[in-house]
Amino acid sequence: MPSVPTLLARVAAGRVERARAEAALAPRFAPRFNAVTLLGPGETRLSEVFRWMLDERDSHGQGRVFRDLFVATVLGDDAAAWSGARIACEVPTADGRGRIDLLLESSDGHRCVVIENKPWAGWQAAQLSRYLGDQQPRRAHVRVHALLGGGDPDGALTRHWAEGSDLPLPAGVTASGFDAVAAWVEACAAACRPEKVRAFLFDLADYCRRSILSEPAMTDSSDTADLILAGGDDALKAALAIAAAVPLAMTRDVARRVGGTVEQVVSNHVVRVTVDGVPLAFALFDVGAPWAGLTRGQKPALLRGPCTWGRSETAWPRWVYLKHIGAQGRQLVTAINNGDAEAIAATMSDVARVLIGTSDHP
Repeated sequence: MPSVPTLLARVAAGRVERARAEAALAPRFAPRFNAVTLLGPGETRLSEVFRWMLDERDSHGQGRVFRDLFVATVLGDDAAAWSGARIACEVPTADGRGRIDLLLESSDGHRCVVIENKPWAGWQAAQLSRYLGDQQPRRAHVRVHALLGGGDPDGALTRHWAEGSDLPLPAGVTASGFDAVAAWVEACAAACRPEKVRAFLFDLADYCRRSILSEPAMTDSSDTADLILAGGDDALKAALAIAAAVPLAMTRDVARRVGGTVEQVVSNHVVRVTVDGVPLAFALFDVGAPWAGLTRGQKPALLRGPCTWGRSETAWPRWVYLKHIGAQGRQLVTAINNGDAEAIAATMSDVARVLIGTSDHP
């Protein structure tokens, strides 16, 4: 009967076989290669890529196909109403205080959609209401739509609006999660005829899912699931026991590597480590999105880094999602998604110094 140790051995053996197969395929097919991940685009570069996709005249050669899919599936609007639309990136506001990530403008200029691209970064003060006010004097119809990398886009939008305005959230201010963005990019890839454009779009969708949404690679998960199910009910029960213990095991492994300790904060196991005299806690595993910060009883002023901090809570007076901490944070999230304890430990100190303010935010 398969037990926990037996199942672990089977999965480990399967991983070795998968690695051997990938090594054999690599010279000809490079199955792990992703051009988008290699370039590591930030928010502005992603906006430029989306502009390229939404421009019916650009080099992808697909005309309005990508834009029509975006309008229909992400905005939920009538694609025909945007025939001949113009798209621009990094458009300055009239007062010069801000830049609109993407501005989709109808052919007659009477309608527009302000698209705020936020895969990782936090909000600026009253950002969406300022953009709405910037465009309303010159258009008959203005919509503002945010693309948000975190979970619960509707909740995040409502909270942001309430922080910057006493007025109710207008019907023309909406949001989508990056799961909708990734699905749109995949639909574009499926509809695309040129192979090199299609391959790029599939890589882009994979980047959105893994580097922004923190989703695991589907191939690895599928192969492991097959191994578990092949062992019957006992193997499945053993897998459930392993899954329950993995977050704590990984937390202990990282703590050992960085010379920290493991503590429980509310329901989360965290790695506590002291960097430059500041005690930091990292919630890395078994959470919706990894974060770091100070825990109860510590002074928020200790963290002076240029981050957009989450709402103060009793257990966490100052904290921030790791994916919002520039290139360092995204690198740490990638290491967490890959289960690479060595890379996690190597990156934590860089992230810690951004939080403390002894390293600049990229």
